Amino acid sequence: MRVLFAGSPQAAVPTLAALHASENTVAGVITQPPRPYGRKKELRATPVFNYAIEHGIPVATPSSAEGLVQAAGGFTPDIAIVVAFGRIFTEAALEVPPKGWWNVHFSSLPEFRGAAPVAHTILAGESVAGLTLFKIVEELDAGPIAMARTHPVSVHDTAGTLLSKLAAIAPDMVLEFLADTERHPPREQVGTATFAPKFPQGFGELDVSAGLDQVYQHFRAVTPEPGAFVRRADTGGVVKILAAWGDPDYHQVSPGAVVKTSMGILLGTATMPLVLERVQPEGKKPMAADDWFRGLPQGVTIEPGAA
Repeated sequence: MRVLFAGSPQAAVPTLAALHASENTVAGVITQPPRPYGRKKELRATPVFNYAIEHGIPVATPSSAEGLVQAAGGFTPDIAIVVAFGRIFTEAALEVPPKGWWNVHFSSLPEFRGAAPVAHTILAGESVAGLTLFKIVEELDAGPIAMARTHPVSVHDTAGTLLSKLAAIAPDMVLEFLADTERHPPREQVGTATFAPKFPQGFGELDVSAGLDQVYQHFRAVTPEPGAFVRRADTGGVVKILAAWGDPDYHQVSPGAVVKTSMGILLGTATMPLVLERVQPEGKKPMAADDWFRGLPQGVTIEPGAA
């Protein structure tokens, strides 16, 4: 079968790689155009683009709806598979592959429709995450479901680690579907839809006046995007929290206090403290929390943060 693949981030690469290694023909790849990255705003291609180029797969990076339709039609696919492409498809685009566009969504639909289902799964405290293959229709993530999988959520999973786990099991589901699409007739979604939009940038601020369970769950949900952070009470400077976990031995630390113990650098919450492993102070490179602490004035505390 001639398969058109549409995707952009690293989470899409395992499925593209599996399709490329399968008996199917990857007719072409569509991905987002290069985007400015970092302080220097250097253009960076998507991981999917890089994989396609490295393996000699035709790839297009249309920047408009019309360009997408033209690119898709030029690849003459039988069917299209989508993993985290990052754009809504128009009616004209949906008409291109005779067997339709099928999207791998990282939740158990109709729960967590939208751009950030994995982050919202963690924020909601779910113990199981979902993976759904559904036919794309014009309404957001509302199409009929062909296949679904589930995966347990570890108590230490961040949105990033959980997404990687789900991305790793997506290829088998997609290949099983393509091997015999007639065996997996789509069924309409059942249940109440919930939504999972991307978090705004400021949403990553941790509220250390809350208990550890709430703080750590929030940290996990916003890591790596949009990123967890706190603010120093003395300067107001932002400190990104890159790696952390809950203190298992329950040291007594006041909310917002930053102390060094045998466990490491602890940040107090309303209950047990958060153990800081790696941080990134404003204007500096990522560093070990120990190194950051050594440069702090004595008695520095962290602002309570957003409620």
